[in-house]
Amino acid sequence: MKKILCLLVLLLSLTATCAAFNPPQPPRWYWVGSNAHYGTWIDTETIRFYTGSKKYGHNNHQCAMVWVEWYDADDNKHFISRFEIDFDCRLMRMLYATAYNSENKVINSYNNSYAEFDDVIPNSNGEAVYDAVVMLKETRENARRL
Repeated sequence: MKKILCLLVLLLSLTATCAAFNPPQPPRWYWVGSNAHYGTWIDTETIRFYTGSKKYGHNNHQCAMVWVEWYDADDNKHFISRFEIDFDCRLMRMLYATAYNSENKVINSYNNSYAEFDDVIPNSNGEAVYDAVVMLKETRENARRL
């Protein structure tokens, strides 16, 4: 009986968490991954691949601009961030971020359009995003070759 009660409480708590946040829907949003605390998606409609410029010291490097949505189940908040990625140097930087509460109202925003590039940290959420963008880039390149 205790096992059934515990299972029922667990299922109800999961349902309440899932009902609070509606994850972005495919095909526009590509699911990167999730666990009990976080979920991550990439906006495939606005992703842009390009060659870097001298202006930022990444001349002729393969780069990407991508919007990423993160969901924090512990705080019931979600964030939408703009990242720039340099594939040749394995670097990325966050340019913008906006935090939303459970009612989808802005609670904070961050503009760092002149941020420096940082290393992609192994086994981090940033590396999961980096790897997913690399996979999307390769998929588009392979589709063009067909």
